[in-house]
Amino acid sequence: MHERPVLRSPYRSRMDITADILKIAAPGAKKTRIMYGANLSYKLLNTYITRLTKEGLLALRDDSYHTITKGEMFLKNYQKPAQQEISMNIKRKLRDKPITSDFIETYRKLVKC
Repeated sequence: MHERPVLRSPYRSRMDITADILKIAAPGAKKTRIMYGANLSYKLLNTYITRLTKEGLLALRDDSYHTITKGEMFLKNYQKPAQQEISMNIKRKLRDKPITSDFIETYRKLVKC
């Protein structure tokens, strides 16, 4: 009997989409830039922009959207679990293998993400 491989969902969560929008809008971006950068339809983009503006994560200034303080806090908290997961994976590997220069180089690349 063949076991079916476990596949990750090809869909992004609402949190992932929100984070993508906030990252793109951080320096300021128009709707078109956000739409292409976050890979969203115009209809879905409008839904997210309306919600994020009402929640105080995004603001419209001079015809472009900007991530504001509350949005920056969201991004910091959103990115922490990913960094913690990387650290835990590295700790698991350290228990089993000695540290090599390749490992240090890989670690530096992962931490920069």
